[in-house]
Amino acid sequence: MTLTYHRAPTAQVDPLVLYRLLRLRVQVFVVEQHCAYEDLDGRDVEPGTELLWATDGDEVVSTVRVLHDPTALRIGRVATAPAARSRGVAGELMRRAVERCTELDPTADIVLGAQAHLAPGTPGSGSRWTASRTTRTTSRTCRCGGPRTRDKAHERRPRRHLVISRRRARAPPVAVPRLISLSSHGRRRPTPTHSCGASGAC
Repeated sequence: MTLTYHRAPTAQVDPLVLYRLLRLRVQVFVVEQHCAYEDLDGRDVEPGTELLWATDGDEVVSTVRVLHDPTALRIGRVATAPAARSRGVAGELMRRAVERCTELDPTADIVLGAQAHLAPGTPGSGSRWTASRTTRTTSRTCRCGGPRTRDKAHERRPRRHLVISRRRARAPPVAVPRLISLSSHGRRRPTPTHSCGASGAC
């Protein structure tokens, strides 16, 4: 397998390549996962949207989408053909997608709208992936909200959105120790403490 990696705004993608790319997404998200939902959500043609994909010859074997949200950059629509899986193709595309987001806006958070195991390694100093939301699919609907079928692809599993936060982490609150004193009768009783750390009345 000889792989070539590409990136371009949707409007600049060759029509035949775009067709193969979107067909791959439908094959993975709709056909393979038996999940009837609208993959073409209108966001591919938004200003600033970029597509990344890998090809083996003329075949598109993996793809990723980068979107501009109001408060972050979003990586999603990660799809890989079965023949190209477990070869590091999606991981390389994810790494390139994170690098591209960093080029577009080094201060913006990056949201990963895909399964947690697809998150690449830490992209830079002071940045890390954190889980921002976890939802569990029900027995009646699949993870995309469409009807669920009796298929192993729809086993109950957690769904996470991960975020690379560019904000400085706040210092954790300092725990105030709970002091114990002895009463005149020899019994242990708690001594009230305050946020300033002093015991008794401050």
